[in-house]
Amino acid sequence: MPAGTKLPSIRQMAQDYQVSKHTVESAYSQLFAEGYIESYPQSGYFVSKDIENYLPLKETFQHALKPTTTNILYNFYPAQLHNDNFPNKLWSRLHNKIMKDMINFGSYPQMQGEYSFRVQISKYLCHNRGVQCNPDQIVICSGFSDAMFIIATILKSSTSQLGIEFPGYSVVKKVFKNLDYSIENIPINSDGISLEHIEKNKCKLLYITPSHQYPTGVTIPIANRFKLIQWATKNNAYIIEDDYDSELSYNNRPIPSLQGINHNNCIIYT
Repeated sequence: MPAGTKLPSIRQMAQDYQVSKHTVESAYSQLFAEGYIESYPQSGYFVSKDIENYLPLKETFQHALKPTTTNILYNFYPAQLHNDNFPNKLWSRLHNKIMKDMINFGSYPQMQGEYSFRVQISKYLCHNRGVQCNPDQIVICSGFSDAMFIIATILKSSTSQLGIEFPGYSVVKKVFKNLDYSIENIPINSDGISLEHIEKNKCKLLYITPSHQYPTGVTIPIANRFKLIQWATKNNAYIIEDDYDSELSYNNRPIPSLQGINHNNCIIYT
């Protein structure tokens, strides 16, 4: 409708479309609130001036096609467990139990995450991974990338260079590059990340997967773990320990975390 066109009265519109006056009045009120029409006392409703010049052009959208699925006999995707390995029944039962409790979904959560949740994580990490931490040291993130972004943002004032295993997890590189970090690739050998290359490097921040290196699967032996901590202490550096797949061990019990043998707080455990 052209700008300035007068709209039928509420009574007339209700009669024409066989709807209640309240329905028409609500529709006109919403259009007025959004600025599409104007109201003048004793005159009625009119189409807002020049509104047609700002409306987007009509476009034709095609319905999205459903993605095709392929039956895969063996899935070698490295970061996905088989559905049978997840305790669905237990998870569902505990979820329903918690949902029956008083939970205020309308309030803002605690910045670091629900405290009771962090208490349980602290207990679990201490018992299963040998991690030394208390609930106040734990931050619940929305995913791995979010955790890396927070770490990179906090440490940006201290360093702008990241040493990372090569080959290694590409997501880490992308996150730190987005924050203008320079990336130093450090090669992997049979004992994990090369200590010799670390010593020659001037990085103050190091990312490693010591218990199950991605993607080679190499584990850093205990002697090299102590050397890594000594390097970090000597150079006033930080080590990001990504405990990737650490509990998925077929032949022996999971190897304790690097953070658990660190006493100078230079390890950031994720």
